[in-house]
Amino acid sequence: MLVVTTNDIPGWEIRSRNAFAQIGAGFKSMFGGELQGMTKNLADSRNKADRQGFVGYPGALCNSTNPSVVFARSADSALVICETGVGRFHYRGVGLQNGGLSVEIEDPVQTGAGFVATNNGVQYSVSPGALLITQGSSVLSNEPMLEYWSG
Repeated sequence: MLVVTTNDIPGWEIRSRNAFAQIGAGFKSMFGGELQGMTKNLADSRNKADRQGFVGYPGALCNSTNPSVVFARSADSALVICETGVGRFHYRGVGLQNGGLSVEIEDPVQTGAGFVATNNGVQYSVSPGALLITQGSSVLSNEPMLEYWSG
């Protein structure tokens, strides 16, 4: 927890609800029920992204010295492709529906508008339209992209 006495903190985004909503949430939490405003704030924060990838998913976030060249999210996965050197990349992906299982793959290959990362015979093809996961000729998953950024 970070406690400050200023109105802003450089490099941080402050998220809060108004006082009346907080009081109402306090009563609702005592008597049961979903705190919809808090749930929305949490979801919004998790889906927030910066130059390193998705802030709410450490498995889909580049380290501070490696900028992302692509980050994308489907209903089932969040991923980032990090630039680790001139012409060198690193794939980091996290499952959103499978308990947060993650995969990291060195040296994905850039292919037109996307990337292909291969790990132990499993191929992760990332494009603006979908994340396609295959093994040999079998399609393991075909996930339409909800968000895609490249830069």
